[in-house]
Amino acid sequence: MTRLRRPSRGTRKGGTKKRRLRTRAEQAIERHETMVLSERDAEAFLDAILDPPKPNARLRKSLDEHRRRVITKAGGTQATDPFATFSEWNSPEDKKAFRDL
Repeated sequence: MTRLRRPSRGTRKGGTKKRRLRTRAEQAIERHETMVLSERDAEAFLDAILDPPKPNARLRKSLDEHRRRVITKAGGTQATDPFATFSEWNSPEDKKAFRDL
């Protein structure tokens, strides 16, 4: 087996270690982003994507709970307020300090 190496990018101190680290990080990301499925599992996955089942009562209940907990903004404020979910930053002093953000 022959392995090809990338050409050297210079002689900066630490350059080789950084390249190796980057290569290993890219390989780790690729391993976690790639899914290998059996033919049966691949067919089931594609069927679910192309013809999804209708949501049952349990799924609808879970979605309602999710909307109640996650989507609703604190105090009914607009989503553009970066501190909307943090009620502890809602004092008059905080409003004054952060009014220009």
